[in-house]
Amino acid sequence: MLPGPVGRHERGCTRREAHERIAAEEYAADSDGERFKLRGPNGGQLFVKSREDMSGIAKVYNFEVAGSHSYYVGDVQALVHNNCGGAALPELEISASEYPNLAENISHAQNAGHSSVLTHGGNRVANRSAALDGVPQIHGLSRDEYPFASSKEGGPGSWVGHVPAREQNAQGGADKELCEGKRASRRGPVQSKSNAMTLSTHKDEIALSRRMYFSYNQFMIFDSGEKQPGSDWTDEHVQQGFIRRAHTVSFGTICEFGDAELRVFCRAFEHISNYDRAIEVPLHVVSGRISIEGPEEDERPGVDLAEGHYRITVAQRLVKEEHEEIDVFIEPAAGPVEKSRILIADHGIAKRENLLEQGRVAGGVMLCWGPHGHW
Repeated sequence: MLPGPVGRHERGCTRREAHERIAAEEYAADSDGERFKLRGPNGGQLFVKSREDMSGIAKVYNFEVAGSHSYYVGDVQALVHNNCGGAALPELEISASEYPNLAENISHAQNAGHSSVLTHGGNRVANRSAALDGVPQIHGLSRDEYPFASSKEGGPGSWVGHVPAREQNAQGGADKELCEGKRASRRGPVQSKSNAMTLSTHKDEIALSRRMYFSYNQFMIFDSGEKQPGSDWTDEHVQQGFIRRAHTVSFGTICEFGDAELRVFCRAFEHISNYDRAIEVPLHVVSGRISIEGPEEDERPGVDLAEGHYRITVAQRLVKEEHEEIDVFIEPAAGPVEKSRILIADHGIAKRENLLEQGRVAGGVMLCWGPHGHW
């Protein structure tokens, strides 16, 4: 096995014009049976027999030689290239002053040996289930696992602590911002309507129906042109079950995480099920489309809406552990709607008249994404 230093390797080819640099992690057996090659000393060729992905904490050094970014490394003297111009890894910063319990929990996990660099692309459902297996729930607190369930490092053996719900919810908004950064680079602008679904004008027709994965006690409904849909939850927002800004709303879910049967109706709210919770909020649509997604979901089919003001009512029903039914009712409004309403309150929220009508953007995130899918 050849060593895999940080950077990009230069692929050795028989024709000089065919040279191209490919990432170290892209090395694998060729489908046509030809092995990947590296250039060795004196122009010789080195054959790659295998590749191993290794994770852990290690001391590394970055260096650069003026005028050259290619070096012979390792005992076999393989020629590699340092990709100095690549994008920096995005960082998720958790403020110890704003989220002391969350920051402390992550710090404990990293001090226990878990890596501070995570790789996006883990099976979030399986990882979260394995990480939280046997960890009891505590009323008023959420179970926070590290490494994140959506990372490849997550799963069995993760560090799990109990943190206040508002801090856990805030982390969900921040995680969504990282996903937005990834999505922009891999899937194109979020306003692309290739996955859009037209909102029906027929009263009894369902405009959208799908299974949604929610996490961090929330899911989001937002104008698809909104680049930062995640919001920064406070204790008061948790108690009222939602946090909103002009073009985005995050709704608290009954369960910490799980699947929901999502249905979207283009009419005023009606009691068509035995709902446990129902909240009505204003939403201003400017892009002609809304998205309805969980914090860790990739881009999902949206709903086309004419520019304007709407009343959005979200009604939830707990079916069983980690499974809900969520109905969304969309009603056009003649003009701006100023106030939200809690129509049905369960044990998780407090029904009151004076609701917080504004929140702030989830903070502490740099919206960029590494070229190889790392956080």
